[in-house]
Amino acid sequence: MKMKKKLVGVVVGSTEGEHEQSVKEGFQIVEQINNSGKYDACVLEVLQDQPWKMHYGSECADVDKIMFKAKIGGHTLKPEVILIQTRGKLAESGELQAFFDREGIPFSNSGAIQTKHTNNKYEAINMLRGIGLPVPRSLLYKSFDIPKHDELVDRIEKRIGFPCFIKPNTGNGYNIMWMLHQIFLLISAT
Repeated sequence: MKMKKKLVGVVVGSTEGEHEQSVKEGFQIVEQINNSGKYDACVLEVLQDQPWKMHYGSECADVDKIMFKAKIGGHTLKPEVILIQTRGKLAESGELQAFFDREGIPFSNSGAIQTKHTNNKYEAINMLRGIGLPVPRSLLYKSFDIPKHDELVDRIEKRIGFPCFIKPNTGNGYNIMWMLHQIFLLISAT
């Protein structure tokens, strides 16, 4: 294992039901990066309440998060740049970005503060609207405060129109997003 090229860490994982899919896609990204011949790449698997794992080639080791390194094949590996490909809360909380900021390692995606503030879609839309940017029309309802069906349909028709999307306000809405083309579909989605 001879490291000459910059090592790219592809960070994967999810605290929701998408963890395995995220890891699988991470390995596909690493393969593409390695095949380019420009960089070496490894998968950094982020696990909730467990040590992070570094996968390099066919080997795997725990990541020392204090030094942000892992020993694999007798070599100490430390990614020099990070490609964040996590999903769900891991992707949207800003915690990973804050970690890499503290480590001084450049990473893809938004910064920690921007990521944290845009996690709440309704607040982000209103903030962007407040500075004059065009944003989609939206409605926000708490699960305990959704109006009766006829009133809800009326509000959607007046404010947004059809088709429209229904999605949770925070988080990524793993498997929880509907595109409604017609009024009667609202009954099955809510």
